[in-house]
Amino acid sequence: MNQDSHPRKYLLYADDDVDDREIMQDMIAEIDPHLEVVMLSSGLTLLEFLHSLPVHATYPFLIILDVNMPRFDGIETLQKLKSDRDLQHIPVVMFSTSNQRQDIDRCMHFGARDFITKPICSDELIRVTSLFSNYCHDLPAQTKTLKDQ
Repeated sequence: MNQDSHPRKYLLYADDDVDDREIMQDMIAEIDPHLEVVMLSSGLTLLEFLHSLPVHATYPFLIILDVNMPRFDGIETLQKLKSDRDLQHIPVVMFSTSNQRQDIDRCMHFGARDFITKPICSDELIRVTSLFSNYCHDLPAQTKTLKDQ
């Protein structure tokens, strides 16, 4: 918990594209300045980040995963998250340039909360970013406990 005893409200965004990460960071800062975004470049770094959280740290309120990443792609990362009893409670939204039905079906089968195709126009990006913010505000804070070790 931070100094004013409210849990840290943040989301994780894993995408190997630097430009996409910067755009997302800027959009969320504009739409919801109280929501922090932790940017990660791969599914592997995302999993390492989550496993390194200290006891009593607040888990992210949402994870956004790009589907196409090196090392651990989004679907592989999603599977690992949802098979880990300490992390499976964290909602995951898949965010991809793909709109292939097979990708969408696989992600939903493995436990994604949503699958969103990356928007092309700025109005759509604002709508999607607002949706991410709403997801975070609709969920209670959860902290890492000793049993999660």
